[in-house]
Amino acid sequence: MGTVLTYRNNGERPFCEVALDNGDRVQLHLDKAGVMIERQALEGRPAEILFKGDPDLVTGMCVAFLGRTPTDNTTPLDLLISIVTQIPSAKEVREACRAAARAF
Repeated sequence: MGTVLTYRNNGERPFCEVALDNGDRVQLHLDKAGVMIERQALEGRPAEILFKGDPDLVTGMCVAFLGRTPTDNTTPLDLLISIVTQIPSAKEVREACRAAARAF
């Protein structure tokens, strides 16, 4: 299971950094434009945008991941963190997000 390294879920730009099981580090950024999930540059590898989606797409993805509408007290960042920390690599995060976006 991945480890949350940095978490900020207040203000206009919630943010989180997660260390995945294989050593990849991903950052999740949310703002009015939607979400961006990015693999950090490590060990000579450049940073890579894994997924970018507008607010409507992010809402649809959250529903696709959950299989139901999120509760009022569940934030999109919290939901995405709970999913991303269960995925072992950045490549698989990208694939899961793309699959969820297609389901929406």
